[in-house]
Amino acid sequence: MCQDRVKDWSGSDPKCSFEDGVFNRDGWNCATANAIRDICYEGQTPMPDGVCFTFCDDDEYATIKTDHIRDDDDDEDDEPWMAICLWVQWYKNRGRTEEMLLLGGGEPRPPTEEECRRIIDVYK
Repeated sequence: MCQDRVKDWSGSDPKCSFEDGVFNRDGWNCATANAIRDICYEGQTPMPDGVCFTFCDDDEYATIKTDHIRDDDDDEDDEPWMAICLWVQWYKNRGRTEEMLLLGGGEPRPPTEEECRRIIDVYK
């Protein structure tokens, strides 16, 4: 998603959080990470179903329900994802997303870009 947008701000150039296909916290103002954060932006009233946002001493974190997401919406028989939610954490409203983890169905793990794009598609 970073390659598809135009830089319309002053300041540092973006750095994709998914350069290797899996989330890493070294990104800056990444379009995909920002789109995930937009799903759970604190100013929304009401918050989308399945999204829980919390603000705590300038840190912000949210869970985005994912257990209803299937690999292909056209096929009702597809198995849902193993993860029950995506947990996202960032500091203030700055460009870095400190953490993203898919939770449930085993060990927590960082999401892939494709998984994040699927979540974005379902929640937009």
